[in-house]
Amino acid sequence: MVRAARLLAERDGEAVGIASVRPLEERPLDDETYAEFFGMWVDPAHRGGGVGAALVRAGADQARHERCTHLAYWVGTDNGPAVAFASAYGFRPTDSRRPMTVRGVTPSDESEEETMMVLSLAEDPGVVATSALLH
Repeated sequence: MVRAARLLAERDGEAVGIASVRPLEERPLDDETYAEFFGMWVDPAHRGGGVGAALVRAGADQARHERCTHLAYWVGTDNGPAVAFASAYGFRPTDSRRPMTVRGVTPSDESEEETMMVLSLAEDPGVVATSALLH
């Protein structure tokens, strides 16, 4: 079982954001390893103040620590703000899709999907995973 690292953002001793990172067991290529960034939440009063960016940086650092070469982040295809946020930090969309699910909640529209966005953790930021490498 793959365990996740929980990342906690605090300001003045108060929790203002959280995210998790875990290595993915599947390996699209022998020399590439992926971690998944998931469960990010930022207190609404602190959104737009750099908390989300700090969580992404901490997630990338954790993935590098786990010797991963890419960080994957699933985002709702209809969630423009989340796609824009991820894009601003270097995540690039792929053609990998899956049905959107929330544990314990039945989606109101079964056609809702998430797309995998990927951040290369290589030294050269121009190196990005291609969708052909992903499921």
